[in-house]
Amino acid sequence: MASGGEQFFEIWKQQVNAGLQILDAVAEATAKMRAAQFAAANETHQRTVEAERLLAGAKDAQELWNAQCTWASENAERAAAYWREQFEAMTEANARILKLMQERMQAAAPVEAGTNPSVAALAAVDSAYREMLKASQQLIAFTTGGFGAGAAPSEGASKK
Repeated sequence: MASGGEQFFEIWKQQVNAGLQILDAVAEATAKMRAAQFAAANETHQRTVEAERLLAGAKDAQELWNAQCTWASENAERAAAYWREQFEAMTEANARILKLMQERMQAAAPVEAGTNPSVAALAAVDSAYREMLKASQQLIAFTTGGFGAGAAPSEGASKK
């Protein structure tokens, strides 16, 4: 059996490792979000330049209206896809953190979980993360569902 000092060291080591894993999940999600932002900014710039060219070349009100409406509807679809990507990155990080916390909770749980207050606290955090994950998934479904087939290309691709 390990001494009290050795047990303390192992628990401390596990806590530091858990913190680093959480930080890694957050950093990875942040990098994905920033990459999506950079790609969206570049695409927006290219599309804006193209829209300016089309608007400048419009010969009548109908051409102007069509160009503006097409640009606006495509922007709405791309915005939904962008926010879906942002929420997916956050949801992935939340899922990794939740899994880590569940593993820590199971490792810390004694034979009778009701006797350990730290297990109850971890269970409460686990429940909160589950609710946050569920809310994120509902928000993704809501935001992408509002724009129809244009915002959800993966659904159409799977039906073909």
